[in-house]
Amino acid sequence: ILTMTFSESVKEGADVDLAQVFVSDGTYTSGSTPSATGNLSLSTVTSTVDTDPDVSILLSQTDYDRIAGYSTPHLYFGAGAIKDLSNNALLATTSSTAVVSNVAFKSAAVDLNNFENSAGDRSAGKLTLYFTEDVEARTSAADALSKITVQERDDSPTLTLGSGASVSISSNTVTIGLSPAQKETIKGMADLEILVDHGAFAQSGGATPIASSGIAEVPAAAADTTGPVVTAASLNEGVGGALSITFDEYVDVSGANGAVFYLRESTPAALGSVGEVTLSAGEIQSGQTDGTTFEFILDEDSRQGAIALSDPYLYVAAGAIEDTAANDIAANTAGTDAGQIFDTAGPLVSTAAIDEGTGILTITFNETIDASSASNNGASYEIRNNASAADGSAGEVTLSNSEIQSGQSDGLTLKFELDEDSRQGVIAL
Repeated sequence: ILTMTFSESVKEGADVDLAQVFVSDGTYTSGSTPSATGNLSLSTVTSTVDTDPDVSILLSQTDYDRIAGYSTPHLYFGAGAIKDLSNNALLATTSSTAVVSNVAFKSAAVDLNNFENSAGDRSAGKLTLYFTEDVEARTSAADALSKITVQERDDSPTLTLGSGASVSISSNTVTIGLSPAQKETIKGMADLEILVDHGAFAQSGGATPIASSGIAEVPAAAADTTGPVVTAASLNEGVGGALSITFDEYVDVSGANGAVFYLRESTPAALGSVGEVTLSAGEIQSGQTDGTTFEFILDEDSRQGAIALSDPYLYVAAGAIEDTAANDIAANTAGTDAGQIFDTAGPLVSTAAIDEGTGILTITFNETIDASSASNNGASYEIRNNASAADGSAGEVTLSNSEIQSGQSDGLTLKFELDEDSRQGVIAL
């Protein structure tokens, strides 16, 4: 960004004749004529505001590279390059008139062309901007973030930060923390540029905003070589047994190894510790896409194992999952609190089947039941003539504790062995 400040408000945008704005290598010499080889005609005006004395020019990459090669770049104008609001033209700096603008190429204001450099840490998801003097957010951190975009060099803006990102300012350093989704987006950008719009930042302690928008190029950042980290887990011990795991970055769900995810009692707990629940590939929830969360639906054995843990912690071994840059997760030997949501809903009957020949009644539930809890509640089970029959209806068969099949263990089923009276009563229905 080349920012020119004049003695009064000037017309901008299309009213600037860029063909008459030049940069030369060295001080302008009276009598010289601008040339395509000796001087550089600029390209694009970025601002269209006609209410201030500043004109901002966004240099093309060609312009920038050439000016960067000048030892002492200076700015001057041809006739009619700039006009004030009354349509009075700036006098040209030619041999026929006095030199009215022979200015060393530098910025005296806080602006993006005053960045010392900009660093991008793609593993940590940070972008750091360095100014040559102390700055602050012009109005608020949220507003500043809404005025910052990231793109590949010379391309259209790809990523507007805004919601999800964070910003912290210390003296002349602005550090932007990217959200996992934003971090994932910049991973695929080979050559980053950061664009900051007018008014995002101001001089520290004052109300003077940055004079114009601008671009800071991010030096080539090292590839992401850091594996994902588990930041949280949530285990719902109710029917369905959903285990949701949150990571600090996007993970590749297609390559996950379910067999090296574990639930153990508290922390720290070693591999193979008492009560350990080892998950499996079959419990990985289907249809997941790459993101910061990864989910399991525990089968009944795993769910019951988790319920038996008083303080379940999630552990993963190396090889469990990778980020989208193929970096493997490191084993988390300290575990992560699984944040259990307790099972507070009672079981439901899924199916029932009676063999009238043998008198065996098999009741299947939607979750594992405590078989011993039924031993004294046989009379709570009744067989009636149809689905709409009321309690005490004609022909109702009430079972008894003595008909509960002995030796049953906890599981999904409960069985009765009907005595002859009950069997005959059922046959009569």
